[in-house]
Amino acid sequence: MQGNYNVNSGKRTGRSNRRLEAEFIYVNARGRPHMRVVRFDPKDFAAYHPDGHGEWLPGAPSELVLYHLHDLVTADAAEPVHLFEGERKADVVAEKWGLLTTCNPFGAGKWEPSYTETLSRFDTVYVHADNDAAGRKHGAKVAASVAAAGPTVKVVELPVSEKGDVLDYMRNGGTREDFLRRCAEAPVFDPATAPLFERVDVGGAANDLRSSSLESDPLFALVEAKLPPTSGPNAKGWYTAHCPWTEAHANGDGRPSFGYTTVGYKCQKSDCPGYKGGSLRDLAARLGIETYDAYDAPIPEPSPWPKPLAPEAFYGLAGEIARAIDPYTEAPTSYILATFLTAFGAAAGSTAYAMAEADHHPARLFTCTVGETAKGRKGTAYGRVRALMQRAVPIEEEPRAEELVTEVNLL
Repeated sequence: MQGNYNVNSGKRTGRSNRRLEAEFIYVNARGRPHMRVVRFDPKDFAAYHPDGHGEWLPGAPSELVLYHLHDLVTADAAEPVHLFEGERKADVVAEKWGLLTTCNPFGAGKWEPSYTETLSRFDTVYVHADNDAAGRKHGAKVAASVAAAGPTVKVVELPVSEKGDVLDYMRNGGTREDFLRRCAEAPVFDPATAPLFERVDVGGAANDLRSSSLESDPLFALVEAKLPPTSGPNAKGWYTAHCPWTEAHANGDGRPSFGYTTVGYKCQKSDCPGYKGGSLRDLAARLGIETYDAYDAPIPEPSPWPKPLAPEAFYGLAGEIARAIDPYTEAPTSYILATFLTAFGAAAGSTAYAMAEADHHPARLFTCTVGETAKGRKGTAYGRVRALMQRAVPIEEEPRAEELVTEVNLL
């Protein structure tokens, strides 16, 4: 994140023309603060995570959750969930109309499978997308994902202009009664009304590189011969065909509701055993096609990364500190070690140094922790070391404290 932060207030001081407009607190399943999202005017956003000591640190937490998560996990499964695009809409509808609401972090196009898992226990989910191209695309994706997990899903359209949303509907006189009526009358989401197989997720099969192309995969050729396509492929690589479980399964326009690709299959009828989809090998077995060892060979597990550091790397006080923190954090010990060494060098400055012939080598280090976005625990390592160093560096030594924060933010 760019700019200088006052961690307590969350305001960014590097851009004087911005005004803090709103803030939204995400909580975990126990109702405790999990993430803080700040909206600025002109439109911009910043995210923060708790440090465990009552302060907010820049950056989103490694695990993201749905808004109003505690309400979701404590609500009755029979209570309908209203899913919006944006925290403000979820807050206003919940406060004004007393409905169970939520949204995913960071807006359209940011839906994650874990959010679907959270909603999978509910009977009904209403999707309220913004009335623009990005919103409609986001709404269709969310509806597809949640419907595949079991709930009855309805995409609700409100009488608003292009780029309008539920807040515009309310400003134009929309009432709770009319809103709920529109929800009740909205059609149940049906993949037949969306782009063909928009909601298909064949899971791990999509990563099976042995089925990566039509020409090179003999198993696909066997499936195609046994179950000839009626059309396709479409833009997503799907061929339609008669369902091998129930041949009469069809969409509203009469086309077969079953489809397969070079990696998997799915039937769009929820009462079909093929509704959950599966791999191409599973489809071949259903069709009575013998699969060979080449198809069943396990995919090698990827090498662990980052590789553990050698024991010698943890020599001395820095290693002792990294090992002492290790049982209490999900961050790799190597990240803790690198972050601590950098923080210590920033605190020590140029006054502590080693000599190599006639050259001074100060304690300053410039390190870069690299890991998977939102899962690598890079920020987690920084938070642990930052909390330790803030207790070790006297607050009255302002220049050195500022220097510490600036240097550690390079990680």
